[in-house]
Amino acid sequence: IQGRSRPGRVVGGDFFRVMHRGPDVWRIVLGDVSGKGVGAAVLMSALHGYVGGEMRRVDRLDELAASMAEFVDAHRHGHTFVTVWLADLDLGSNSIRYVDAGHGHAMLWTPGGEATPLVEGGGPPFGVMPGAEYEIAEIPWPEGSRTVVVSDGLVEQTSAQGREEFGRDRVAAWLASEAATEVGTIFDAVSEHAGSDELADDATAVLVAR
Repeated sequence: IQGRSRPGRVVGGDFFRVMHRGPDVWRIVLGDVSGKGVGAAVLMSALHGYVGGEMRRVDRLDELAASMAEFVDAHRHGHTFVTVWLADLDLGSNSIRYVDAGHGHAMLWTPGGEATPLVEGGGPPFGVMPGAEYEIAEIPWPEGSRTVVVSDGLVEQTSAQGREEFGRDRVAAWLASEAATEVGTIFDAVSEHAGSDELADDATAVLVAR
């Protein structure tokens, strides 16, 4: 499991956490606070601290999502919201259980196949619909597969001419390539696309290779 976050030109609100919850289960949370500036960064920092304790305390992912959503509702300002992807990667059952709370930027690649999006189940972003319920999706997790979840700062980074986004298709192509054994190589690809190491927005990626 590898994770990396690169700040953009303006202070923003990406975060991720990884936790070993038992002999066979790893829990991953990646979130992206809407907007930029100090307000987004403060909410990100508060939620990052809160989720650390909740990841260990709460067993079910749908209950963890509801707890995080309640925290965001109580601490956000204005129209701020948070998109989040959270998952349990279970070596014992060879499965991935996940909740996509309006995030939409996670993929699974299996040997001999293509990268497919992990966007089933879930619910709305935190802060959009108070009291919302969240649904857990579960999929097989075969040996030799790779999983990546990224923030929209990576997907939406435009080219040097400012016309074309890096996009999900390039993320999928990278995940299926030999380069996807090192999370840093996707940042190299994004920087090449942008024509600069300075990105417009925070960019975060967590890669799990099995």
